[in-house]
Amino acid sequence: MPIGLLLQLITSLLLLSPLRHSKATTLMAYSNIVHNGDFSDGLEPWYPNACQAFVVSSDSSSSDSGYAVVTNRKETWQGLEQDITPQVSPGVTYNVSACVGVSGPFHESSQVLATVRLERDDSPTEYLFIGKTYASRDKWVDLEGTFSISNMADRVVIYLEGPAPGKDLLIRSVTVKDSTSRDFQEKEENKAAFSVYPPALNIIENHDFSGGLCSWNSNSCDSFVVGSNECNSESYAVVNNRSETWQGLEQDITDRVSPGCSYKVSASVSVWGPVQRSAQVLATLKLEHQGSETEFKLIGKTYVSNDVWKTLEGTFALSGRPDRVVFFLEGPPPGVDLLIKSVTIHCESDNQFERSRDFSSAPEADHHHIFLNSSFSDGLNHWSGRGCNLMLHESLADGRILPHSGTCFASATERTHKWSGIEQDITERVQRKLIYEASSVVRLSHSHHTVQATLYVQYLDQREEYIGISSVEANHDDWVKLKGKFLLNGSPARAVVYIEGPPPGIDVFVDHFESHVFGMNIVSNSHLTDGTIEGWFPLGDCHLRVGEGSPQILPPLARHSLRTTHEYLSGRYVLATNRSGTWMGPAQMITDKVKLFLTYQVSAWVKVGSGGGLTCPQDVNIALSVDGKWVNGGKVEVKDGDWHEVVGSFRIEKQAKKVMLHAQGPSPGVDLMVAGLQIFAVDHKARLSYLKGQADMVRKRNVRLKVTGLDPNELSGATVKIRQTSNSFPLGSSISRSNIDNEDFVEFFLNNFKWAVFGNELKWSWTEPEQGNLNYRDADEMLGFCETYNVETRGHCIFWEVESAIQPWVQELSEPTLEAAVENRLTDLLTRYNGKFRHYDVNNEMLHGSFYRDKLGFDARAKMFRTAHELDPLARLFLNEYHIEDGFDSRSSPEKYIKLVHKLQKKGAPVGGIGIQGHITSPVGHIVRNALDKLSTLGLPIWFTELDVSSVNEHVRGDDLEVMLWEAFAHPAVEGVMLWGFWELFMSREHAHLVDADGEVNEAGKRFLEIKREWLTFVEGGVEDEGGFEFRGYHGSYVVEVVTCEGSSSTTKNKGSAIVKMIKTISSLRKSLALPIHLHIRTLQTFSKYNAQAASAVEEREKLFYQNEEYADMDWDNLGFALTPADYMYVMKCSKDGDFTKGELTRFGNIELSPSAGAIYEGTKAYRKDNGKLLLFRPDHNAVRMQHGAERMLMPSPSVDQFVDAVKQTAFANKRWVPPSGKGSLYIRPLLMGTGPVLGLGPAPEYTFIVYASPVGNYFKVLKALSRAKSLGYSDVLYLDSVKKKYLEEASACNVFIVKGRTISTPATNGTILEGITRKSVMEIACDQGYQVVEKAVHVDEVMDADEVFCTGTAVGVAPVGTITYQDKRVEYETGDESVCQKLRSVLVGIQTGLVEDTKGWVTCIN
Repeated sequence: MPIGLLLQLITSLLLLSPLRHSKATTLMAYSNIVHNGDFSDGLEPWYPNACQAFVVSSDSSSSDSGYAVVTNRKETWQGLEQDITPQVSPGVTYNVSACVGVSGPFHESSQVLATVRLERDDSPTEYLFIGKTYASRDKWVDLEGTFSISNMADRVVIYLEGPAPGKDLLIRSVTVKDSTSRDFQEKEENKAAFSVYPPALNIIENHDFSGGLCSWNSNSCDSFVVGSNECNSESYAVVNNRSETWQGLEQDITDRVSPGCSYKVSASVSVWGPVQRSAQVLATLKLEHQGSETEFKLIGKTYVSNDVWKTLEGTFALSGRPDRVVFFLEGPPPGVDLLIKSVTIHCESDNQFERSRDFSSAPEADHHHIFLNSSFSDGLNHWSGRGCNLMLHESLADGRILPHSGTCFASATERTHKWSGIEQDITERVQRKLIYEASSVVRLSHSHHTVQATLYVQYLDQREEYIGISSVEANHDDWVKLKGKFLLNGSPARAVVYIEGPPPGIDVFVDHFESHVFGMNIVSNSHLTDGTIEGWFPLGDCHLRVGEGSPQILPPLARHSLRTTHEYLSGRYVLATNRSGTWMGPAQMITDKVKLFLTYQVSAWVKVGSGGGLTCPQDVNIALSVDGKWVNGGKVEVKDGDWHEVVGSFRIEKQAKKVMLHAQGPSPGVDLMVAGLQIFAVDHKARLSYLKGQADMVRKRNVRLKVTGLDPNELSGATVKIRQTSNSFPLGSSISRSNIDNEDFVEFFLNNFKWAVFGNELKWSWTEPEQGNLNYRDADEMLGFCETYNVETRGHCIFWEVESAIQPWVQELSEPTLEAAVENRLTDLLTRYNGKFRHYDVNNEMLHGSFYRDKLGFDARAKMFRTAHELDPLARLFLNEYHIEDGFDSRSSPEKYIKLVHKLQKKGAPVGGIGIQGHITSPVGHIVRNALDKLSTLGLPIWFTELDVSSVNEHVRGDDLEVMLWEAFAHPAVEGVMLWGFWELFMSREHAHLVDADGEVNEAGKRFLEIKREWLTFVEGGVEDEGGFEFRGYHGSYVVEVVTCEGSSSTTKNKGSAIVKMIKTISSLRKSLALPIHLHIRTLQTFSKYNAQAASAVEEREKLFYQNEEYADMDWDNLGFALTPADYMYVMKCSKDGDFTKGELTRFGNIELSPSAGAIYEGTKAYRKDNGKLLLFRPDHNAVRMQHGAERMLMPSPSVDQFVDAVKQTAFANKRWVPPSGKGSLYIRPLLMGTGPVLGLGPAPEYTFIVYASPVGNYFKVLKALSRAKSLGYSDVLYLDSVKKKYLEEASACNVFIVKGRTISTPATNGTILEGITRKSVMEIACDQGYQVVEKAVHVDEVMDADEVFCTGTAVGVAPVGTITYQDKRVEYETGDESVCQKLRSVLVGIQTGLVEDTKGWVTCIN
């Protein structure tokens, strides 16, 4: 059977392959004043500024020009420049356009700037900013801007700069034109003409079901809309009583679509009902043609689980014009409700915004005033009309329409479309992952219609999104409020907010358009400047008046958060007297001032009087009453006559009808004084840049490497690639015994944490719930798990001081027996686990409990520390407390914690560390930092021991986690962070998880992973002449690659003697923080980029470097079944009489082999799930089959465990070569060979077991190729038995099945037929589905009379046979979607790829 293999030649470019274009920018206008603007003449007259540059020329087959690469950049300002002094004149505006990109190991976007430098002999050099953009790897973007020179300089230089050091700046073209030139004016006229056409509109009516089911029809089922309420922030449709998968919700869009347009569909969908894991939801197009059959087109599909919203996306285009076009959503099994939140369809060819624009924060002091001129006090400046005209009015309709507030309002007139209205571009002032609230007051010229505020976003990758901010029913009679929130997940290239909705011809009046401002105090009359208590009222029967003599500066933490030192207070305070209850004090309503999901900081001066017979410290609490529910805003203990700062925070996550702010706390009869109360929304993003700078000082080190062992020719042009594999900052999580039975949990844990703490299993109440009944089994198993995977452990906890957490039998002990029990607990635990736990929380929560202190005296606490240290001197002993860092609890302030530590130390307690639990709500960075600064005065290491954050909004939860992790990472006294879990349903707090129960990483979890990536250093650059290379990196482990190049030679130089030495480390950190950077180093010699073997290593044995790209650079959609070697193979050897030794991974490459060697092989596959996890299908069966074959060949073979482990390691090492789900698989070839020479018949003296891999596509593509070959006279072969020549055996490379009715037959394995693993699996699946499966001798006549014939095998999977020709008789078989073959294949592939639940234990998940 001749088979043709399509070979794909993969060539690695020496430097860089061309990037994808965002726009063609290759033609240079004659009016360009920059010389050689397209680099067609090399670099002349361009000059690299303190760096290096070269030009990559285009090949002859490409229409693209070359481009410049600016490399070896060590500062952001280093780039490429050109002197344009003779070409420019004063008073002329020049328009600059450049096509730029970046290259390097970074995935995030980088800033690129265009700048003009004006040099004058008699004055300092001046710099003019032209423009900037954000470029991402492998993508060209446009940078545009203008400049003008008022006075001619002695020298004018234009240059491009900006990306971070270590990144290469790529420049394809630079154009600078006089704005008065004819071609530029024509360009601007064309741009203006183009701008009148609107961007893409959603052609779906009532897309968010805000109008109920209007425009929608249920397809042979029922449906209704769940409206927005306190529980649901958005409406959504429910499609129920479904008895068929095709039943769903549909909308007729015939009049809104046109042939030739490409339409993009996006729908937010979910399901509810009896779903095991997930259910399929499809978007479909129904095309009805008069006189012909209805046509159905699949647009897209997704898989969703109960109550989880997912986005379904797809595209479609119409080649002709059907009589009727209907869009509908369908798919879940019968009995499962389909939920639909929104649907958008827009024509992609209508996209107006094709150009990338830069995105940056506005000035720090005002970057959350995202709407400029919000009340039209500056006329219509900053506002524009979107398909309409704008006018400004003081009144209309003879004075019947007046401004709602202020002196004027705007109107959008002559509206031509529903989307026409007033708009403002907010690109420069909006940031990603922050929640904004926008509000406006609107009115109509006549009638009543829905008015909507919409945000149009175009992202840096050209993707577009329309976000509905809010909608309201507006009318002619009165002003109505339009208010809503929005959040951007990605960085926008352009963001525009506009008001739309009513039909054309109706004018829309807008009174103002505002957004919430961070840092603004929402407390009315906080400073009491006018000496009155206006805005305040007494809560209860107390009396309020204004007093004088309070501090005249803001409370310290308010000053720090607001970053201001110039604001002063009036020196007045609110005095509450005649208080008859602790809850009485000054209050005010703030219902309309607080915004959902914003974190507010609370800070105030407070003091108590001496009334009421004051004899003990008093608590003062700033609190909120949210619809009658108490919310803590901060608490402080006051025990003297001085002013104290109370600090705290809060966040409201459910719309409230009434929010009251009040101060309370002291005993009845005690006067309460409050001054300078500040409550303001906190923007944690503004602090992140500061924290990252602090982390650079605390967690990084300057490093100098030196490459030796290379001759000067090899050293010239050599480059270094440095990749950090792990950060040494300890990061861990709590786990439970049941968690480690969940392989998905284990995979996430091992991939992201190096430390573990047991949630309950080490507590005394767990290990000895009843006296004498010891239970260490769970702790032993968990410790064994941690030791197996080299995970460090913390011991939590030996004792717990809070009485409610102590088992009853301990509480009932007398003093002597309790003392003995404490001693036994210490001895049993620390003797059993001596040296196993790095830390112990000795006595948990001593500021909140006092059981042992009350029973045994304070010295008992210190004795616990002393005894623990004697039993396990290597363990570090911690205190552990909560609410230390947030200001919520006066019992556990940093000052009281410090006092407790000092008291223990005086009693001889060897306190080794400070534990802050970190169960925090609405964290504020400055408050956390303040607590850390105070605790750091103890000189002890600080750990966050139980960190978790909680919010119903996953993005806000991610914000909170980001605050806490960066505050910890940037503080020199913090040595580690432990999360108190991460998996849903296994957290002590609700809405705190990072991973959903089904294993899906949520938005908070994605933020966590993003932070971890930010804590790694990636650098590459050129080696200096002397072999040196400097960089600054985070403490941790690194892989260093040195790549040498000798011209364009195509032969590989492999001396194997190049050595990299770390010859100097520079650091100003104090000794206790001088953590080393461990370098696991290897050197590569290569003529192309990485095609070589590792040479020698320095300091320790070379560690294998795994590629950390998610996917290899492959065209997954056109993946064939030819060999494409992946990165690594597994090699294991043994002698003829010995056992196989421990194998290891090595780079894929040739092996030495005796000509007389013999071999047997296996084949299996690795599949990628939708969530990225890797699965193997029954590899143990391949192992057993190899053992059987080896036994027949008198060859030793690996054990099942050795075989499966080798396959796992090979699959994981080549993870990036596993195709995306549905695109193919990683074919894994285990190979057992006799590699020693032998001439006669007998065993070889040595055997080698090798496992290698190659990505392969769907085998149907090969079958199609064979079909084409048949038309040329070639055919596949179906073999019959060799004796009677009447009974079916096999096809060329697979087992064969025939189907007749409900009976499936296949030839019995009799020694000549392979016992296929796929064959066996399909037989089991068929039996499960009720088919009768028969293994027998299958006569050829049965084949010719069958309903279906199909093949099975590792390569082919389950494939239908279309026709068989036998003795000139040709039979056709059923092969459609409803065939038995297809049904069996769907189940098998579903199990293999994780889409169908594996109830048989066939699938192995690779961790």
